[in-house]
Amino acid sequence: MKIYFLIIFVLLCANVQGQWVIKHLDIPEGIGQVIKFKNDTIGLLMGRNDYLLKTENTGESWNRIPFDNELFITDFQFVGDSSVVAIGYNNSGNNFISELLRSNDLGVTWTTISSFKEQQFSSIHFSNIDSGFIAGRNSIYHTTNAGIIWDTVTSVTDFGYEVGDFIELAFPSKKVGYAIAQGFHQRNGIVINSILFKSVDAGNTWDTLKTFSNHLASIQFVSKDTGFIGGDNSLIYKTQDGGETWNTKHITKPIHAITSMHFTSNNTGYVSGHPSLFIPEGPPPYFIAKTIDGGDTWTTLDTIGITINDIHFINDKLGFVAGNLMLIMKTNGIIDKLPENYPWHLIKDPNHLEENIVQKRQVLVSPNPTTGILSIQNLESSKKIMALSIYNTSGQKIKIAKPFYHQSIINVNIEDFELGLFILKIELSNRIEFIKIIKN
Repeated sequence: MKIYFLIIFVLLCANVQGQWVIKHLDIPEGIGQVIKFKNDTIGLLMGRNDYLLKTENTGESWNRIPFDNELFITDFQFVGDSSVVAIGYNNSGNNFISELLRSNDLGVTWTTISSFKEQQFSSIHFSNIDSGFIAGRNSIYHTTNAGIIWDTVTSVTDFGYEVGDFIELAFPSKKVGYAIAQGFHQRNGIVINSILFKSVDAGNTWDTLKTFSNHLASIQFVSKDTGFIGGDNSLIYKTQDGGETWNTKHITKPIHAITSMHFTSNNTGYVSGHPSLFIPEGPPPYFIAKTIDGGDTWTTLDTIGITINDIHFINDKLGFVAGNLMLIMKTNGIIDKLPENYPWHLIKDPNHLEENIVQKRQVLVSPNPTTGILSIQNLESSKKIMALSIYNTSGQKIKIAKPFYHQSIINVNIEDFELGLFILKIELSNRIEFIKIIKN
């Protein structure tokens, strides 16, 4: 009997651990843009303005470090034993000013090394403390003296484009490097190309390797031959011959765009993203996906909630996502369920508490909590309820109701639902509202 209860206990613990767990959340400010780990224990999260979080216990707790800087950090990298380099920008009026920062104590204190007017950078790569690259608007720059002096090594204008942006760099070896970019030129209208560049001489010269019809957002090589690119239309591109040929695979719905990607091996990888369509109201949708067969098939969490901006995994079964409100969630590799304590009351409007949102609602839902029947009353007769849908806490749509154009009160039966929290989405003719409902 003792063995039986021990087995049950272990299974329950495994079930609890086998999902996302919230490790940090700030209200109402902060955007966590980039999360990275130096090793199994030390990690940083950087983003907007004075927000910098550090962990020294594998992400179990995160401490805020004073960061007296008005930059929006777009990328950073651990270099050597104790250094971190970061790039960010400050938009003062219509003028971008970017800066390169360095910390020599793993993110505790920072010094500005270089400043760039009218420039915005998005990616950084240092092979050692002295030699590094930064990429951004139009060009890739190189330094050999720890970032004090920079030289332009290539520009999209060298390849016939009027203007463009380098999005991300990847160096699988000291000699071989890749860069994804967008180039714009005008020939009987505006033409936009997404371009893959390659260097075989340690970044000194670059050549066009391939153009893509979709916008590209992330690139990673796990070996000298095997690499992945993520972009719009939920497409993952994979090469196994150093970028000469690429195979494509859809991860989720075609309207989704991949924004962040991290492969821990040739077979195991994780991506995150969101719809490329503008959604004016309501909590933003996003997705997290996982592959264990090199991108051939994917398991996907397609949900709504606080915006996710970056994903990083220490190994195949230990990883993190970071996003707005400085949200950090940790997982042991299982991605198909959000935490039970997910802050649903914040996803409508991060700058207001839930009770302030309730005062603005056009509908009244009662009783809530309910044992089975929800009564949904339209408080504005001039506005019509177009559709109703209900999501579980994993973000999965589990019930859909047809339009009710002429009804001011609508009853929805959820008697067959399990006990717990759900999200009711109400589509009105002038807006969309999301309301927490509880089945008890």
